[in-house]
This record gives sequence, structure tokens and C-alpha cells, in this order.
Amino acid sequence: MAAPMVEAPQGAPPPPVTPQEAEPPPEALEVPPYLLGRPPRAVWGAREEFAHRPQNFLRGCKWAPDGSCVLTCSDDNALRIFDLPPPPGPPRGCPLPQLVPALRVPEGDTIYDFAWFPLMDSTQPPPACEHTGRVAASSRDNPVHLWDAFDGTLRGSFRAYSHLEEPVAPHSLAFAPDGSHLLGGFDGAVRVFPTHRPGRHCQERRLHQGGQGQRGLIGCLAFSPTQPVFACGSYGRSLGLYALEGGGALALWPRLPAAPTHLLFSPDGNRIYAGGRKDRHILCWDLRRPERPLLGLERHVGTNQRVTFDLDPTGRFLVGGDTEGFVTVWDTLTPPAPGDPPLLPPSCASAPSATASTAPACTPCSRCWPPPRGSDCSRRRGDSDEEGPGDGPPPGGTIACSSGGGDPTPPGTTVGTPGPATPTVTPSGTPGLWMASVTPLGTPGSWTPTVTSPGTPTVTLLGTPGPWTPTVTPPGTPTVTPLGTTAGTPQEHRDRV
Repeated sequence: MAAPMVEAPQGAPPPPVTPQEAEPPPEALEVPPYLLGRPPRAVWGAREEFAHRPQNFLRGCKWAPDGSCVLTCSDDNALRIFDLPPPPGPPRGCPLPQLVPALRVPEGDTIYDFAWFPLMDSTQPPPACEHTGRVAASSRDNPVHLWDAFDGTLRGSFRAYSHLEEPVAPHSLAFAPDGSHLLGGFDGAVRVFPTHRPGRHCQERRLHQGGQGQRGLIGCLAFSPTQPVFACGSYGRSLGLYALEGGGALALWPRLPAAPTHLLFSPDGNRIYAGGRKDRHILCWDLRRPERPLLGLERHVGTNQRVTFDLDPTGRFLVGGDTEGFVTVWDTLTPPAPGDPPLLPPSCASAPSATASTAPACTPCSRCWPPPRGSDCSRRRGDSDEEGPGDGPPPGGTIACSSGGGDPTPPGTTVGTPGPATPTVTPSGTPGLWMASVTPLGTPGSWTPTVTSPGTPTVTLLGTPGPWTPTVTPPGTPTVTPLGTTAGTPQEHRDRV
């Protein structure tokens, strides 16, 4: 894939740097070690809350800035806030506790985007926490609503109008890191609303003038956490960086492989990640050398939906979903493989959802990092004005494990623990599909099927080299069969190499 070109205006000033007062060095994040060698374990869920309406799939979920709760958006045009339950969750084998939302706020029509107020901190005593506990939401043909995250009351509205004085709604939202401004993405423009003054007062920034700049709807926005700079992704397959104070583009990528639907800066502000619709990669650029992509992270997005991703608090691990139901974690410090762009191998992959996983998110606090959460969504065309590029060839080299029944708890055991075995996949140069079947379920097992493609599938004891022998400790016969062959066992796992 050809690398996107970068255009910078002649004489464009460098990104502005706001002088910072002398502050004590921030405390180091105490992040627990991530066990990426085993499937994530579900600790809570809210399946029943969304089952009252057919196909009420989630459009997204976002952690609160203080990590205390999760905000979701679903197809029933409602926002819900779920408080984070205390750790460590139910014991293995027990049913998942079904959470009840602490707050439910209906919107008038299809929700385009939603965002937390960045200074939200529920640990502050009233009234400080009450003034920062806000959620902004944009819905079709409605003003941008500013909701109180504690009691659900409407605290303000930001109204935008077209040249015909008709109300228009932004397709994307982003708060400045200090909470002073709210940005909305429109057709070929962004509008900057002062958060201290709700209403129709705003500044419009046109992004396309004289045949130059970004065309199309601005479908995603992101602010740099270290400088007053924001990024815009357009349905016209372009990406631009702009200073909040005004002026033209600081940098422009006019010809991306796909229209961006989600943008994310790294915590140090040096990198930006972009993922598009009907695309095969998440692309990463180092803004100090933006001529070519620094990394490419393979994922399959076969629809026009917004499929998001997130970074952990350290900025090292990126977690993302795709339209095949997989949630993948990448270690961004791993050396990439040669290529254009350089491909970063995944650290682990799992499938908590039988359908698409569109909105995984990492908690911003350092006390915990729950497993990536998948969201059920129908495979239909999202709300957009134009089609993206056609589907390309399926990505190769991705290692993934999928639970066929859509059970939220991935099957798997350790040595000496009752339960089914855990399939592992040995990658090879040629992609192939196999189905590993283990029988019976629920019996003590300490063996692992290993599938090698191409070649002959073999099954070996854990820690013991060589093929499986007829005399086995667990009852039952583990079998490995090619994809499409009925194994006749009560549990199947699909492994993709």
C-alpha cells in the first residue's frame, strides 16, 4: 500500500507550544502487568439492559476521565452510564453479574457522537464534581446537548445552523483538554463552541478553500494532550492538523487509503493513530517525521461503521476491534516487520463477541485495566453520506481465537483445573483455516491442541514434545479436523492463522 503524502503550507509555523508553569514531576503510573498470553476473562456485563429491543447494538462505549464509570451509546438513541463494579469480579464458572445503568438519557434521533467533559472527577466533593460531570452528545437534526452525568438533567445546548438558518448537527465532537472549548465536525468545516457560553455563538473554521484543504464531512476529531493542536479526519479520505488559535493546516495528509472514522493521539502527543472504514489497517505517524507511516496495525473493517480503538494509560498497548468480532492488543514497542507500512504483529487476540467488536476502550486510571469490551452490532451500512473503498484482500498473518457460541467467558483452563483445553495457534507463512475440537467439555484436562498450517495438525501434551499417544489421562479423544468437517463435539473453537 502506498504511503500517504504530506502537504505542509509554505511558511507554516510550527505547532504552538503553550508555556507551562513549573510543576513537580508527575507521579509514575502504577500499571499492573498485563497477562497477554491468555484470553481475557469477562468480569461483568450488561447484556440484558440492551435486549429489550431487537438488534439494539452498541455504537460505542467510553470510560469516564476518572475511570469510575462507562458511558455507552446504542441503537435505541440512548446514553447509559454504568458504574464500575468493585474488583475482582465473579469466580470462574459463575454467571456474569448483569449491571443496571446508573443513568439513562434518551436523545431525539440517531446519535452521531458523544464525549466526556475532560475534567470530570467524581472524587471531588460537591459542587466541584457537579460542575465537571458533563457529557456532550450530538444527534441528527438536534442541537448538541450537554447532560449532567449525575442526575441526567440538561445543562446546556450548543446550536449550529446552516446558511439557510436550518439546524444542523455535527458528526463528530471533541473537547479541548482543558475543557474550554467544544469542537464539532461539519461538512468541510469545524465549529468551535466556548463551553462557558452555551448557545449558538461559535467560531467557524473552513477547512477547504481555493481547491485546497479537506473536503467532505469531518467524521472524527481528536485533541493533542500536550499542545493546543487538534486533528480532523474527513470522509474525503484526508487528515489534517490545526492550531486551536487559528490559521491553516499545520500538516495535511490528502490521500489516505480510507476515510478516517477514529483518531487518537498518544499520551505524549508525538504520535497519532487513524483508523478508517472499509480498511485493513490502523495507521500510526510520528508527528516529528510525518512523511511516512511509522506503523501499520492489521485489522479487518468491512463496513462503514466507526470501529474505535484505545491506548492504555502508558501509551504502550493499543486495543482495537474489528467487524469479524475480534479484539486485538498490540504492543507498540515491539519492532515492526518490514513493509509499507511497517506491520506491527499483534500481542494477543480474542473474540468476546460473536459479531462485530466496534468499541473497545481502556480505562484511563492506573488502578485497573479491564479486558477489552466488545459491542454487538448489526452488519449494516452506518450513517454516512458516501461509500468508502471496496473491500480489499483479507489481512494475513493475524493470530486470533474465536468462541463459536458467543459465550462471554472464553473457554480455557490451566493444568489440573477441570474444564476444556485451550487451543493455541502456530503461525506459518501460508494463511489457513482449521477447526480444533476437544471432547468432552467439563472434564479435567491439561492438554493443548496445536494447529500448524500448512502441514499436518498434531496434538501434544502440555510441556511434552511429540504427538499425542492413545493412553491419555483425561477421558475423551481430542481431535483436530479441517474447517467444515463435523467433529461431533459439544464445543468448537475456530482458529485463524
